[in-house]
Amino acid sequence: MEVGKLISDQVDLSDEERKRTENVHMNYPRSYNYNITLNIPEGYSVSGLDKLNKSVDNKTGAFISTASMSGNQLIITSTKQYKNNYEDHADWPLMMAFLDEAFQFTNEKILLKKD
Repeated sequence: MEVGKLISDQVDLSDEERKRTENVHMNYPRSYNYNITLNIPEGYSVSGLDKLNKSVDNKTGAFISTASMSGNQLIITSTKQYKNNYEDHADWPLMMAFLDEAFQFTNEKILLKKD
């Protein structure tokens, strides 16, 4: 099950976009938060939760996600933050770190296994 796709599309930076020379101007700092609860059918267990636990947090922004089971419910939370409305191009690698982590999350899957 491709649970990472349950959050909105994320930026997939091309090789060309990774070579930024201009400063980053945004309208405002912002945060995107997701709370996802999936009911797991009786007689099944979930494999792959560890891949959903991610944390990149620096002065430019963050992508943090957690996944856990509570009874038969899989609970996934994630937050993506842009901490400032301006970033110097020298800090672009810091922004790429959390943007890449968010994109990687959208590719994560879990496996439902019959007990």
